Amino acid sequence: PRQRPPAAPLELPRGEGAGEALAAELKQRHAAGATFAALAEALCSGAEASLGGEGTPGGSIVEGRAGQSVADGLLAAVEAFIAQGIVGGPLVHVTLESLERVCAVERPRRAFSATRQAPYVGCAASRRRAARMVASAAAMSNHVGGGLAGGGGKALEPRAVARLAHAVGLTREDLVHHGQEVEAVGRGRGTPLADPLADPLAEVAAFSERLLASRKTAAPAVTLALTFELEAFAEHKTLERLLEHDADELAESLAGHLEADRRHHLVRTLLERELYKPAHRCCGSFGLSSSYPQAKSLYYRQTITKLAAKGRWEIAIDRAGDDAELQRFCVELRAATGDADEAARLQARFGFEVTFTDAERAAGSNAAGLFLPLGIARDEVRLVSDEQGVRAACEWLRSAEAIGLDSEWRPNAMARGQPNPVALLQLACVRRAFLFDMVALRADEASLRALDAGLAPLMGNASVPKLGYSVRGDFEKLRKSYALRAFEDVRGVKDVGAMHAALSGARRAPGGLAGLCKAVL
Repeated sequence: PRQRPPAAPLELPRGEGAGEALAAELKQRHAAGATFAALAEALCSGAEASLGGEGTPGGSIVEGRAGQSVADGLLAAVEAFIAQGIVGGPLVHVTLESLERVCAVERPRRAFSATRQAPYVGCAASRRRAARMVASAAAMSNHVGGGLAGGGGKALEPRAVARLAHAVGLTREDLVHHGQEVEAVGRGRGTPLADPLADPLAEVAAFSERLLASRKTAAPAVTLALTFELEAFAEHKTLERLLEHDADELAESLAGHLEADRRHHLVRTLLERELYKPAHRCCGSFGLSSSYPQAKSLYYRQTITKLAAKGRWEIAIDRAGDDAELQRFCVELRAATGDADEAARLQARFGFEVTFTDAERAAGSNAAGLFLPLGIARDEVRLVSDEQGVRAACEWLRSAEAIGLDSEWRPNAMARGQPNPVALLQLACVRRAFLFDMVALRADEASLRALDAGLAPLMGNASVPKLGYSVRGDFEKLRKSYALRAFEDVRGVKDVGAMHAALSGARRAPGGLAGLCKAVL
């Protein structure tokens, strides 16, 4: 691939209005076509050039005409974005990323019961400014309509607040000092001390608690809890709330900083909820594998069962490895499908000395519980790979009262590689299912046009529910994969997982769609 020329360094303005000037330059370059990666490179290069020969990382002694450090200048740019109503998004995060990369040093930091490496910006002015920004954002969010309209009533959105606090390496002491300054100013003016900013630590704690109530903002809540060591987050209930949000990795991250009994509690809760994969992972990261040996076995059994349900027997067998218990489990699963011959061959392959009657008994006890009937005749499952098939499928689906949707794509081998597009689109109604081979269809422009023309009216019809598990993610992937009108204006989307949770009053069923089917069917 062609190499892009390196981005020209972005010279950091100095003096009065430097923040506004830097924010304007970033917006101008982005409007001219610069990618956010290029902006980050240019901003870091400019910040490093400003540091060259004058100071050290930490932004502590590099000064311009107005006495601003590089870190303080970058924070001034973020404040300029806020004043313009840009309270989050890539421009803000690019600036904060550059602040952390260029102006912060890594140093050990205590967070509850653990010590970790964390960024730290040494510039006192920058730390004061950052503490004020974090405290203001928290207070404005906590007291909407309560008279906190400073800065035009604008404040950073939660992810940006958490990133700012982490990038600068703020501590509880920074917030306490900010509160003392606010209190001193209030005394000097003779104003009452009821200003919420006089107790910024309490405001940030309340703000973080509010963030924890939503799945979308649970991550910044945990970041703020670890940054400021918020005691309320060091309880069992916080870990359980994160699991209710399907945020097991966040729960693991938080528990890793807490006392041993919290880590044990998390593993036990994961096992009780049949979340065996994160339970096994937590045992490894917490050093608790010997305390919960069943976690690995249960996770492997669950994985093998899922692979078997998809017909991926060789992968399931490979996962069993040399473990005799798991090998026997594979035989039992094979027998449960009703295929006695394959079960017998698999039994011989593993070299079991037992007779096949063991597998036959497994089939009798497990077949009804492991696999559900398809519900339609197999010849009603149609593969669609050309224009004619597309037109026929869309004509059939036009009369559907509801449509089930799922999509599949090849996983990316590299995390930063070009995302693979959707390869298979599955649409089903009560009597028939269609498997759209998107790999074949995208190779033929006429087929794609027919697909767009046929599906657009259906997808835009809110009276026809589109059902799926985490189905909004499928539509997002489809939009990114294909520039088709049919995937842009989609109405009547229903997430069956969320519907079940709302109707039952319970948390979302674990184990994805298979777990939901097990719970309901």
